[in-house]
Amino acid sequence: MRFAPATCLLVLLLDFPQLSKGAMSRSFRASSTGQSYTMKLRRSSEAGRVRHKRRPSSLLQVQVGAKAGPLVGPPPIDLYGVVRLGTPPQAFTVAFDTGSGNLLVASKACTSTACLTHRAYDSAGSASQKTLAFMDQIPGRITEGADRDTVAIHFGTGEAKGVLDIDRVCIGVDSDICADTAFVEALEMSAEPFGLVTFDGILGLGLPAGSLDKRFNFMGNLAEHKALKNDRFAIWMAKPEDGEDSEITFGAFPQNRLGSNIIWMKVEKLQDGQGLWQVKLKDVAVNDVKLGSCGEKGCQAVFDTGTSVIAGPTSIINTLLLELNVAADCSNYLTLPRLGFAMDHYVLNLDPVDYVKKTSDTCIHQLLALDIPPPKGPLVLLGDPFLRRYYTIYDRDSIKLGVSLAIHKTELGDTEDSTVVAKRLMTKTS
Repeated sequence: MRFAPATCLLVLLLDFPQLSKGAMSRSFRASSTGQSYTMKLRRSSEAGRVRHKRRPSSLLQVQVGAKAGPLVGPPPIDLYGVVRLGTPPQAFTVAFDTGSGNLLVASKACTSTACLTHRAYDSAGSASQKTLAFMDQIPGRITEGADRDTVAIHFGTGEAKGVLDIDRVCIGVDSDICADTAFVEALEMSAEPFGLVTFDGILGLGLPAGSLDKRFNFMGNLAEHKALKNDRFAIWMAKPEDGEDSEITFGAFPQNRLGSNIIWMKVEKLQDGQGLWQVKLKDVAVNDVKLGSCGEKGCQAVFDTGTSVIAGPTSIINTLLLELNVAADCSNYLTLPRLGFAMDHYVLNLDPVDYVKKTSDTCIHQLLALDIPPPKGPLVLLGDPFLRRYYTIYDRDSIKLGVSLAIHKTELGDTEDSTVVAKRLMTKTS
């Protein structure tokens, strides 16, 4: 067997409820040039997040071996939905990860305990399956036992090894938004982390540079098939008060989720071969006062659904923690300042409720010192606290990221006044 290098980000997620085909609601909109599709997503339970509070809180940390300080907050919170592979279709729950660019599922041929706890892909049961024996060869059927490339993917102390296939991949349980896509069929999976997660696989939504090659980039393949109305997707992360699940929309973005104008930002570092959705971060701020942490050249910020916290270089995080001064006993919770990120011509702020996890008697900040080495780093990872407060649109046509205030409900169940919230949190700068 030959081994090919691969990079993939994996959210470590526990205690998901079992998902049936009827558990995901969806909506379609068709046009002459393609469709849009909205899928409700599931996420980890509150109990699971607290019980496993000492696990890594960033996929990128696990992948690149970054050095991180201790964290006493929740583990990565991932969003997962359904995709279908093959003909006839085989349904899998997959984590939607903006920080990677490949699809990974377990193989029916895998006998690892971690594989046996998940739905497994049956290549022999799909009439549309093609074997990608070697990265540089044309896919097709091969003789059983023949030599082929094997991809090894490492996650901390765990790893998955698999072979490469091409098959028909479709969004959701019943849509016809599909594209032939290459993916990794795992033949071996270590018990940790793979045996601990409930979802069956990972679907990377990163840019093509983050995929093994363009055949592995699902969004790119949909674009080539003109399957979507627009070459974009958008994510709305629900808060507990909303009383509904998070959602991802392919091909469009629902206007009812937008609480402000959309700020469009150019994606940076396209030539670096990382495929990350990253933008220039001019500075970090507290109560709209910039701290000068990023220097004249600025920092790089990644919008990452695989990170449950706000993570960044130790120097930046330590400065923020000193300025924020979050008391563990919540004695100063009501007077905590806003935490802001200067991007484009705005400072996009978070309220204390966004960046502090508050229990009956404890307050835990959701910031993590994470030193990602070059060439990927240093990076600031805008994870769950930021992605809940702001609706994010990942536009591949323009290679831009769109950010708008996300509309949520208040603790009383009323829809918040987005005009008032946007005025408070989205500060226009020069």
